[in-house]
Parts: sequence; structure tokens; C-alpha cells
Amino acid sequence: MELVRADCLSIDREMRAGDTVRIVNGAPYTDMLAKQEAAGRADPAGGGLSLSRVGLALASVGRGRIVDPEAAAATFSDFVASIGSQIRAEGIRADVFDEVPRDGSSDRLTLARQASNCVSVIYYGGAKIHADVSAANPFESLDRMTLSQIAFDDSGAFTSVERHLASMTMSERDTSFRTSVYELASSMDEKRRGPWHEALSYLGDARISAGMSDAERAWRGWASTASLAAYGASVAAENALELPVLPSYGPLRDESPSALVARPNAQGIAEWSEISIRQLADAPRDELLTLVKMLDSAGDRGDQ
Repeated sequence: MELVRADCLSIDREMRAGDTVRIVNGAPYTDMLAKQEAAGRADPAGGGLSLSRVGLALASVGRGRIVDPEAAAATFSDFVASIGSQIRAEGIRADVFDEVPRDGSSDRLTLARQASNCVSVIYYGGAKIHADVSAANPFESLDRMTLSQIAFDDSGAFTSVERHLASMTMSERDTSFRTSVYELASSMDEKRRGPWHEALSYLGDARISAGMSDAERAWRGWASTASLAAYGASVAAENALELPVLPSYGPLRDESPSALVARPNAQGIAEWSEISIRQLADAPRDELLTLVKMLDSAGDRGDQ
């Protein structure tokens, strides 16, 4: 069976806190990634979210969701395996692509369709499902915590495909970040021998842990962010290691309350992003299209 990008990004791949193993997907993955990224760049920007209007379309996410972390964690592995199997077996005809979000507004449906196109084209090497909608990743600008919340949100606010896309986007960033941390540890070890990999792996994973929802933490069985960071720091202190600055992970959530919104990016393609409640309150009334529910960043931040 032909390798697809999703095969290399399965979130249920074992990821233990403090692992010092570097994941190498190899040349076939690199070649496939280049081809699929080229396909994404060639995709026309048409069919974005209300691009003729200046404003924001807010999605039906946030306070109205009721997500039981333990229950979501208990079913997540089966969810990931099921959706991957469906798409691999049935392609664009998979029933999962027919799902619609609980909020059935036209703008919200456009984002769900864009996610379906992205999953099919970019992650499974298939065709577009909705010809008049972009295949660009609508979750590209979201921070890890928000991606984790979406991936484990079984309330119906997001479609299964959107949850799958959020999990793969998150997994891809995790792998890239961990690889950067591994390379940094190797370079430090060349300068001065010591348990660099152990110390930096725990400190790096503490950063990943800080972006985990409660449901993801329960699913993975990871310790608290503080304990991971403390262990990494203790290894460094015991061996007199002068710790370097860790690589950047990617988009990080601001501490202020925020709303999850969908709006056009610089290329005119709709994507999810976050905006502070203060910015939202200051926006001109005629620029606000739909205000459904707020996503309070303090609501489900996980154990940080």
C-alpha cells in the first residue's frame, strides 16, 4: 500500500515523556511531503470564508462544549484508528467526509469542507472533495493547546475529520520539535559529554506538556508539566550542565482570554486563528459577522 503522510503522523504512535529517540521518516516521506506541499501551493484560493467581506466569522466552539477528559481519553485510540482506516479504504467516498459540525452556518460549513479537502489532498494523497473550497490547512496558525482541545473534543462542535486534522497537525509539530531538541542535545554532547539528551528531552517534553488538554494528558498518561521540567532541570544541575535555549515549538497561546475565529490569511484563504477578547470587543460592529460562543483560554488549559 502506498505511503501517505498520515501514516507517518499517527497520533497514537507511542510518545513517552522524556524519550530520547529521534524519529526519522526517511527519504520516501521527504519526497512525498514535497509533492503534497506543492499540490497545496498550487491549489486555488477560491472558495474561502466570505473573503469579499472584511470581518471575522466565529465558530461554535468554547463554553458550550461539554467534554469529559477521562471519557474522551478512553475512546480516542479507537477514534484515530477508525477514521484512518475509513479514509484509507474508501478515499473521498468515506462516510466520515459527510459529517457536518453542530453549527451548520454557511461559514462554519466552509471551514469543515476545507478541513476535509486538506485531509484528503495533503495527508492522504487523494483528490479534493469540495472543488470550490481550498485545501489549505485551516488549523495552521493555531497553538498546540487549541489543537489538543479540538482533537479530543467529542461534543460535536468539530467534525471527525477536523479532529483528525488537528491531531495530525499537532503530531507533526511535536515530531519536528522533538527532532530539533534531539539535534541540539547531540550538538551539546559533542562539545562536552554529559546526559544532555536526558535533560533536554524532559525539558522539551515539558513544553509539549504545557500545551496538552486535560483529555490528552489523561490519554497519554503523562506526568505534570512541572514535574517533567523539574526532572530535566535536576539532571542538568546534578551534572553541572549549562542549559542552552530550547528550539521554538511554534504558535503558543497568549495568557489572556481568547476566542477561536475563522478569517482569511494573507493569501486570502480561510483559516482558524485566535483573537483576544479585548481585540474582539474593540472591533467595529460592522466587521463582526457571527458571534456564537467564546473559547476561554483558562477553561481547559490542562495541567501546566
